Amino acid sequence: MCIQRKSPEYIRGEGVDLYVLQDAFLFVTFIVIGAIVLVVGLITLIIFRFRYKTASSNEALIVTGPNLGDPEKEKNVFQDDNGR
Repeated sequence: MCIQRKSPEYIRGEGVDLYVLQDAFLFVTFIVIGAIVLVVGLITLIIFRFRYKTASSNEALIVTGPNLGDPEKEKNVFQDDNGR
Protein backbone atom coordinates (compact mmCIF):
# COMPACT_ATOMS: atom_id res chain seq x y z
CA MET A 1 0.00 0.00 0.00
CA CYS A 2 1.46 3.35 -1.09
CA ILE A 3 0.67 6.48 0.88
CA GLN A 4 0.54 9.48 -1.35
CA ARG A 5 1.58 12.76 0.24
CA LYS A 6 -0.39 15.78 -0.78
CA SER A 7 1.47 18.94 -1.66
CA PRO A 8 0.75 22.15 0.28
CA GLU A 9 -1.37 23.39 -2.62
CA TYR A 10 -3.97 20.78 -1.73
CA ILE A 11 -4.11 21.49 1.98
CA ARG A 12 -7.68 22.45 2.65
CA GLY A 13 -9.38 24.02 5.61
CA GLU A 14 -13.14 23.93 5.96
CA GLY A 15 -13.43 22.81 2.36
CA VAL A 16 -11.82 26.00 1.00
CA ASP A 17 -8.31 26.12 -0.38
CA LEU A 18 -6.26 28.24 2.02
CA TYR A 19 -3.98 29.53 -0.73
CA VAL A 20 -6.98 30.81 -2.68
CA LEU A 21 -8.14 32.73 0.39
CA GLN A 22 -4.65 34.09 0.91
CA ASP A 23 -4.43 35.23 -2.71
CA ALA A 24 -7.90 36.79 -2.54
CA PHE A 25 -6.97 38.68 0.63
CA LEU A 26 -3.76 39.94 -0.99
CA PHE A 27 -5.67 41.02 -4.11
CA VAL A 28 -8.29 42.90 -2.08
CA THR A 29 -5.53 44.53 -0.02
CA PHE A 30 -3.80 45.79 -3.17
CA ILE A 31 -7.10 47.08 -4.57
CA VAL A 32 -7.86 48.99 -1.35
CA ILE A 33 -4.35 50.48 -1.16
CA GLY A 34 -4.53 51.44 -4.84
CA ALA A 35 -7.90 53.13 -4.33
CA ILE A 36 -6.56 55.09 -1.35
CA VAL A 37 -3.50 56.21 -3.33
CA LEU A 38 -5.73 57.25 -6.23
CA VAL A 39 -8.06 59.30 -4.02
CA VAL A 40 -5.15 61.01 -2.21
CA GLY A 41 -3.49 61.77 -5.55
CA LEU A 42 -6.70 63.26 -6.94
CA ILE A 43 -7.19 65.43 -3.86
CA THR A 44 -3.56 66.60 -4.07
CA LEU A 45 -3.98 67.44 -7.76
CA ILE A 46 -7.10 69.51 -7.06
CA ILE A 47 -5.38 71.38 -4.22
CA PHE A 48 -2.35 72.20 -6.38
CA ARG A 49 -4.55 73.36 -9.27
CA PHE A 50 -6.34 75.92 -7.12
CA ARG A 51 -3.38 76.91 -4.95
CA TYR A 52 -0.58 77.51 -7.45
CA LYS A 53 -0.52 79.52 -10.67
CA THR A 54 1.94 78.77 -13.44
CA ALA A 55 2.70 80.83 -16.51
CA SER A 56 2.99 79.44 -20.02
CA SER A 57 6.13 79.99 -22.07
CA ASN A 58 4.80 83.09 -23.83
CA GLU A 59 3.50 85.00 -20.77
CA ALA A 60 5.05 86.50 -17.67
CA LEU A 61 3.97 85.71 -14.15
CA ILE A 62 4.39 88.90 -12.13
CA VAL A 63 4.74 88.43 -8.39
CA THR A 64 4.71 91.51 -6.18
CA GLY A 65 5.47 91.91 -2.53
CA PRO A 66 8.20 92.82 -0.07
CA ASN A 67 11.51 90.96 0.16
CA LEU A 68 11.28 89.09 -3.14
CA GLY A 69 14.91 89.62 -4.00
CA ASP A 70 17.59 92.18 -4.70
CA PRO A 71 17.38 93.57 -8.26
CA GLU A 72 21.03 94.65 -8.11
CA LYS A 73 22.29 91.11 -7.40
CA GLU A 74 19.77 88.95 -9.26
CA LYS A 75 19.08 89.27 -12.99
CA ASN A 76 15.52 87.92 -12.85
CA VAL A 77 14.27 90.44 -10.23
CA PHE A 78 13.06 93.79 -11.57
CA GLN A 79 12.05 96.93 -9.75
CA ASP A 80 9.94 99.68 -11.34
CA ASP A 81 10.16 103.45 -10.73
CA ASN A 82 7.80 103.28 -7.76
CA GLY A 83 9.96 100.70 -5.99
CA ARG A 84 7.57 97.82 -6.61
